[in-house]
Amino acid sequence: LCNLLLAGGHKEELLDTLRAMPMDNGIACETVWPESGKVNTGAAFATFAGFYANAIIEAYENEN
Repeated sequence: LCNLLLAGGHKEELLDTLRAMPMDNGIACETVWPESGKVNTGAAFATFAGFYANAIIEAYENEN
């Protein structure tokens, strides 16, 4: 989802999907199950949290 955000398009739909994912009690994780959004691997994965935050920032900064 983050790669799709960075590529552009469908921003609101992707952000809604990311918001709906429970992840690891709301903390970014490496992978999630696509059916449920629940943590699959890499619980509380700090480096992904940075990538996740960057993708969201880029999506909003590149609106124009």
